Amino acid sequence: MSRTIDRSAAGKPLRDAARAARRAAVLEEACAEFRRVGVAAADLAAIARAVGVSRAALYNYCAGREDLARQCYLESLGALQALLHDAMSLPGMGLAKIAGFVREAIGHDRPIAAIAAEVDLLSGEARAEVERGQDELFDRLAALITAGQRDGSVRACNAAIAARTIWGLVFWAPLGELWTGRAGENLAARIGAELPPLVERGIVSNKGRGRHPAEAANLLAPILAARPDDRIEEVARAASRLFNRRGVEGVSLDDVAAEVGATKGLFYHHFKSKTALVRHCFERGFEIYDRLMSVAEEGADSIEQSRRALELNVMAQLYGLHPMSLNIFFRCLPAEDQRRYSQRASALLDLSVGFAERGMAAGLNRRFDAQAVSLASAGTFLFLGRWIEGEDLDRAERTAAEVADFFLYGLTAAAEPID
Repeated sequence: MSRTIDRSAAGKPLRDAARAARRAAVLEEACAEFRRVGVAAADLAAIARAVGVSRAALYNYCAGREDLARQCYLESLGALQALLHDAMSLPGMGLAKIAGFVREAIGHDRPIAAIAAEVDLLSGEARAEVERGQDELFDRLAALITAGQRDGSVRACNAAIAARTIWGLVFWAPLGELWTGRAGENLAARIGAELPPLVERGIVSNKGRGRHPAEAANLLAPILAARPDDRIEEVARAASRLFNRRGVEGVSLDDVAAEVGATKGLFYHHFKSKTALVRHCFERGFEIYDRLMSVAEEGADSIEQSRRALELNVMAQLYGLHPMSLNIFFRCLPAEDQRRYSQRASALLDLSVGFAERGMAAGLNRRFDAQAVSLASAGTFLFLGRWIEGEDLDRAERTAAEVADFFLYGLTAAAEPID
């Protein structure tokens, strides 16, 4: 009896491998596009051209832009879960495992920040699936922090807030370079080098570890009171909050109108276009950031200045102000706007660097790359407003104090701040 070979069956592994390779290429190019312009503005035709397929063929690998973002984000989360599992499996104390995870996650080249900034664009099960994966990662990282508290290596802190602070730090670096226009200064690599010691021991030296009291709510009150009490401010605040959660391209004027109970006629009375509204929101945001840093400068010493800057920026995102975040849409702005906003962002960064460097000169801070650490702090402000909803002043102040303690003292229990 002669034997025959089923050629279709024999070729299946090769076809499967080729499809997997093509899907990987699609996701890689999608990641690059999301990093470049965000999710809502991503060009599927450009992704298809980069992979070498037609736009129609691209739909063999995704149902559309939203599904592509979902796949990219879930794949990134899966890789990070593996890194976290490896870190948790290492011998040693909890703090060392946390630092090890941060060290490995820094080199994870995926558009986490760009997609996380627009998760609200996803709908139905896609969004729920992404949020479940994200929450699982947060919970596991918080569990590792709690384990470190049990073994005595991690100080007392809110583990859930610390986990989200770490997340914001790790994935902000590419956006930070974008906004300051300092990509040539190798800031992403410098941030990567600074994050593990920052997470472990913060910026304050042993000499400076007396705890400065949290007072963000009292400091924020006059800033809130000084804002205009008119319809334009109401619209800009609501629009900024929506832009922060969904990205600029993911928000329509109808969305903003529904948020404030207005009609499109109101917008066109005050703003000629959506672009004009976005520009106003950016200008408003920088006005607020400038005011926050001005109040921070009035602190008695460098540690109090840094604490004020950290707490007020967190409070502003969580309560009352909601200034426009420095997001991926920056690349879609006209060149002149990009130049102007880069200059303003750099000026804010330089103020924060000044606080840190004065602390080093006085011996209150340990030696570190102040520019890299100051830029990294913005990642926390960017993401916290997406994970903590509602207008609760007490919760906002507690969160701000936790974030400030994280940056000042790190997670180590070796030298607790002195009350």
